[in-house]
Amino acid sequence: MLASPYRAWIILGAFPFFTLPAGFARIILDVHYPTDVLVGWLTGMSTVIGIHQLMHDKIKQSR
Repeated sequence: MLASPYRAWIILGAFPFFTLPAGFARIILDVHYPTDVLVGWLTGMSTVIGIHQLMHDKIKQSR
């Protein structure tokens, strides 16, 4: 359970340590073009930011 905002930040902060090496590995293994990986990262970041904003607004309205 992510009851503490600190837990949420720790979990969100850990994601780059998994996604960045995975993306670079996909490029090095010649499985994807660098632009594919970059667009994937940007899409992921946009999704996380959008969901965070929606949840933040929803929580703020319920108070």
